[in-house]
Amino acid sequence: MTDLHLPLDRSAGRLAAQIAAGFRAAVRSGRLTAGTRLPSSRDLARDLDVSRGVVVTAYEQLTAEGFLIARRGDGTRVAPLARPDTTTLPPDGAPLPPGTPSQHSETWQHGGTQHGPPTQQGGTPQQRGTTQYGTTTQYGGTSQQGGPTQYGATPQQGEPSQHGASTQHGAALQYGRTAQPSGTPQYGTSAQQGGGTQYGGAMGQGTAARGGDSAPAPASFYDLTPGRPDLSAFPRERWIAAARAALRTLPNDELGYPDPGGVPVLRAELASYLGRVRAAYADPGRVVIMNGVAQGLSALLALLRASGHRTLAVEDPTSARQLPMMESAGLRLARVPVDGEGVDVAALARSGARAVLVTPAHQYPTGVVLSPARRAALIAWARDVDGLILEDDYDAEFRYDRDPVGCLQGVDPERVVLLGSVSKSLAPALRLGWAVAPPSVVGRLREYRAVTDLGAPVLEQHALTEFLRSGGYDRHLRTMRRRYRARRDALAAALSEHLPGARVRGVSAGIHLYVELPSGSDEDAIVARAARAGVAVAGARPLWWPGRAAAAPPALVLGYAGMGETRLVKAAELLGQAITQGAGG
Repeated sequence: MTDLHLPLDRSAGRLAAQIAAGFRAAVRSGRLTAGTRLPSSRDLARDLDVSRGVVVTAYEQLTAEGFLIARRGDGTRVAPLARPDTTTLPPDGAPLPPGTPSQHSETWQHGGTQHGPPTQQGGTPQQRGTTQYGTTTQYGGTSQQGGPTQYGATPQQGEPSQHGASTQHGAALQYGRTAQPSGTPQYGTSAQQGGGTQYGGAMGQGTAARGGDSAPAPASFYDLTPGRPDLSAFPRERWIAAARAALRTLPNDELGYPDPGGVPVLRAELASYLGRVRAAYADPGRVVIMNGVAQGLSALLALLRASGHRTLAVEDPTSARQLPMMESAGLRLARVPVDGEGVDVAALARSGARAVLVTPAHQYPTGVVLSPARRAALIAWARDVDGLILEDDYDAEFRYDRDPVGCLQGVDPERVVLLGSVSKSLAPALRLGWAVAPPSVVGRLREYRAVTDLGAPVLEQHALTEFLRSGGYDRHLRTMRRRYRARRDALAAALSEHLPGARVRGVSAGIHLYVELPSGSDEDAIVARAARAGVAVAGARPLWWPGRAAAAPPALVLGYAGMGETRLVKAAELLGQAITQGAGG
């Protein structure tokens, strides 16, 4: 079964008509291709939180129009003759976002029949000027711009070291002006929190999950630390089947050194998936396969540093695990506050940065979803300063009580790089992720991989390709959404009973909760008492910039993916006792 991005305006009514219109737009834009199997009416109704009759009505209408076909035993699929519009690009050559009918095409095609102009989905697209990202740079040698570029170690006062061969290429990440240091001090911390994007390796060794204490955490019977999926749920048999199917037909030539951008068939499958589920503007040429989001981010920071950027804006609070890696790239970090609507774009504009890392779908750790107004303001900021948005699509797969939110990259694909992985949806051990980027950035990412690690493992890429193609990935995500929702419900209800003075945030999506403790609570003492009771939890203070941490409400970040409902309830009871003991002196 296929997962879908179908936003609904519930206040407008006529939900069946809205669902049908969403499917039509997806077919016309190419996000849903002929033969794609759709969810059952029952599953889609559950996902959209509507009655099954609403979905049945929409499916029947689309079947009558010829967009869908339904066969007993084979479910409902996009009709074989359904195909996208013939899209004409705007005069400046900038691509239209997916789902937006071309302003220059007078017809859309279906089954060989021409129809009148389609209804505009989401208004008239803005005409974007062609963004110039610079001219030429050189990996490891002397740039034609003058001066060497560097990837890896922290630059030394304008004298970066050289790595790799003298490979020249064009389209550097230059945005029309030289970045000026904002004067923002660099803020680092040894605290390792398991949320946001996970960054393993040496930086995570020997550090307690709660923050600055370097002593190992005591053994815990109940582990509520965030950042890990249910690893016991990894679909071993289906993955083995996908790997066997891929190996059975894999040409011998594919066992050589891979395309540094990733095997073409996986890039094609991911482009289709991300366009369909995340409303991304993704074609295979914009996709680069990375070894997880961590490598994608590390590579992008190296490219930014090489092209003159000196400051990177990041959310505050944010995952502490990624801070040392970002600082090692030689960029100053400007911490930008997050409130109930997401990142504060006005504060971002004052930071002096022209690149920002955000988690708009489910901010880590607060769980806030970037509001529509802030999304528009963030895109406007990027255009105004000739900047770049790095979008970590954290926790986007797991939503429970809200309509799907499309990615920022689909709004302005020339200003946003979308980063994602299967670390939360499948397992971090696979080390498979992706970056969807503007063409000039894609070229540099491919070349960066070619001179640093020669590309990602091939067999795992082909196995993921088959897993996506067969529908196994969609089925696994549906299973995990149901499982995680039940666990979230159990933990949230138990926290309400045993921590009545706490405020639970971020419940609508993801695999963690942000729990603001009662006023006056001693966060560190609660973490310690919980550990003595056998419950491992993470305090939120290490996630804030030190200048704001003192004023931030005491809070815990609780992961719930790895335990069943009964154990989660017991863990909440013990945690409540730890807080009560502290309140009682």
